[in-house]
Amino acid sequence: MAGIGVGPANLSLAALLAPISRIRARFFERRAAFAWHPGMMLPGARMQTSFLKDVVTPVSSQFPRDDQGNLCLSADYSVAWPGAPSHRIYMQNAGRYSHGVGDAQLSLAAWRSAVIVNSLVGSEVYPTSPCASPVQWSSVESEETRPGIGLGTFLS
Repeated sequence: MAGIGVGPANLSLAALLAPISRIRARFFERRAAFAWHPGMMLPGARMQTSFLKDVVTPVSSQFPRDDQGNLCLSADYSVAWPGAPSHRIYMQNAGRYSHGVGDAQLSLAAWRSAVIVNSLVGSEVYPTSPCASPVQWSSVESEETRPGIGLGTFLS
């Protein structure tokens, strides 16, 4: 497996792949030392994503799209392509339209990386199954029909 750039997504992948000896991974970074968008940050900004890191656009015409023109990603974040089926392309940060708006959040980077690692290995190395939420959200309308269950009621 090859990763381009050493940002949050690939750092997460690298950490999860480290204990798995049967998967060879190599991550390529053009700088000798890690730096978060050096020389490109706006004064006072803590994080900023550069348009220069887009490596998909030049080859995106090869990837299938839906009726709205969005990339079609599999559940494991892989995208179909005309290359060999044994060589997959995973797009962690391209799932907004297929995997939900919350998918673009960095807080899910470790979970997305675990999904990809499980796909690479062909078995569940890291658990990624949905679990019960500690909070049951309901609408104001449902509170009238279900007394006692309001917005953000904690389950016991």
